[in-house]
Amino acid sequence: MVKHALSVTRQADFAAWYQDVIAEADLAEESGVRGCMVIKPWGYGIWERIQTVMDAAIKDAGVQNCYFPLFIPLSFFEKEADHVDGFAKEMAVVTHHRLIQDGKGKLIPDPEAKLEEPLIVRPTSETVIGAAMSRWVQSWRDLPLKVNQWANVVRWEMRTRMFLRTSEFLWQEGHTAHADKADAEVFVDLEGEDIPDHFDGNEADLSDLIVETIALGIDPYPRAPGESIDSLGLAEAEAEIHPFAALKKLKQDLDES
Repeated sequence: MVKHALSVTRQADFAAWYQDVIAEADLAEESGVRGCMVIKPWGYGIWERIQTVMDAAIKDAGVQNCYFPLFIPLSFFEKEADHVDGFAKEMAVVTHHRLIQDGKGKLIPDPEAKLEEPLIVRPTSETVIGAAMSRWVQSWRDLPLKVNQWANVVRWEMRTRMFLRTSEFLWQEGHTAHADKADAEVFVDLEGEDIPDHFDGNEADLSDLIVETIALGIDPYPRAPGESIDSLGLAEAEAEIHPFAALKKLKQDLDES
């Protein structure tokens, strides 16, 4: 009889196996804050390794690291209402800048300290990065502009799972602007394979220039191309298609257009 290190196998119950791996490997634990986790040294070491490898590749592509504010004015998202509609209900909002005693031994937001404009706790930085890039690009001489940010983001997820879907998580996001399509190339090393052909993003008019903008994120969850989370036994999680399959389809659609 074959014995396993864990009480349940991946084939028998993927969801339970996934939780057992995290616990037994001492990667993370519950934080006491809904949807958030404490990433322990073994777990954070994995993230540091991913970050080290990716950051070197990002810099080799001529991209520079920046950091943008954790708090983003609500008006920035209102300008991109269609873009953020999908996760608007997941945004955490700051409305006050001070607490006071309520006279009963508890703290409450000070009614006199209400912000003139609510601040969104960063769910993504596209709006604030786009605003910065519009200031930085004044002529073709400022192109190409390639920036990347390593940061944490907050999305108030309804159903959470450690490392897979949490209310706060670590990530990177890269944004580039180019003078023409020929220069708008994104290089991605897909699991050590050959770098794929380039694909172009959507055209945008910026200072009377045709500018190509590319935003790319990497999904670290291990599954085969086209394999959804649900097919692995996480029935309560929203089905997601492997990101590289989506990139290939984007390139195919662009080639056909």
